[in-house]
Amino acid sequence: MFKFLSFFKKDTSDEIQKMILIEEIQNTNKALNAAYMGFNNALEPDMIDCYIYEVNSIQKRYKFLIENAKSLGITYDKTIPCDLTHLSRSSCNVSVQSLL
Repeated sequence: MFKFLSFFKKDTSDEIQKMILIEEIQNTNKALNAAYMGFNNALEPDMIDCYIYEVNSIQKRYKFLIENAKSLGITYDKTIPCDLTHLSRSSCNVSVQSLL
């Protein structure tokens, strides 16, 4: 499929892999927001540098995940709540437009 999910067994369904990718995008988005908050509140020059590196790192991961989602044709509307614990199409709108 693609590098990020290459550790999955071959019998893992595409739908589950897509759901996991969406969850990773959501988690990365939260981490990016937290890094921006840390940067905005940092006072020491060393901490500012740390947050700059952290934001850059998370942005690269986010870009990687979004590119993989695009290549799979995944779209996702983050305004619609998504319950990934049930892994069914009815519980999550597998539609990444607002993230792109």
